[in-house]
Amino acid sequence: MSDQKNSAVALRLGAVAGLALMLSGCADYMNHRDSVTLAAGDAMYANRAVHVDNPFPPGSEHITTDGKRANTIIEGYEEKAEAPVPPQPLQVILSRDQ
Repeated sequence: MSDQKNSAVALRLGAVAGLALMLSGCADYMNHRDSVTLAAGDAMYANRAVHVDNPFPPGSEHITTDGKRANTIIEGYEEKAEAPVPPQPLQVILSRDQ
């Protein structure tokens, strides 16, 4: 009696494993698409986003600086990029009084 029970369990287990194997092949097939990206075909939404009147968030109209200050900062970064400061040697002070 237990041999029949064991064979029935093995048969069910084999059927479940076979079904899982077949379905995993289908999942791989479904990953292949005829488009370049997952967002392909959303031209209507892309065009709608391009033609938005004010794409910035509501609080972004108030800029707290002017162009002169921004230009000074940019020039400062450019000057540092052209002439890098060499690293200073590390000085170690040894004292025998401690």
